[in-house]
Amino acid sequence: MPPVNDPSKNPYYVVYQALIAGGLTDAWKKDDPGFTCCQDGKLLNPDSQLSIRIDLVLYRGDFHVENIELVGDKQADKTTPSGLWPSDHAEVVANLQGLHPEVG
Repeated sequence: MPPVNDPSKNPYYVVYQALIAGGLTDAWKKDDPGFTCCQDGKLLNPDSQLSIRIDLVLYRGDFHVENIELVGDKQADKTTPSGLWPSDHAEVVANLQGLHPEVG
């Protein structure tokens, strides 16, 4: 299970469980844990410190996740020439496709 579901590692576990119990679906279904938090506050850490997943795409209804990726979590995402991480969190970017019944 992704780290968002591990109460020993994620302080937001209770909120996440309440959202899922309320009928929302987590778009992240990859084998990759999808860590999004947290780089050093000054953004100067040489290696990524992302170790929990708290930034999410949640949805309700008839949607299909076409694509979901993290941005700002890789060394290549660091700004140049400063070498700063773009943010203390990685961003989650998703494309959802609505499933529409055929009109006939």
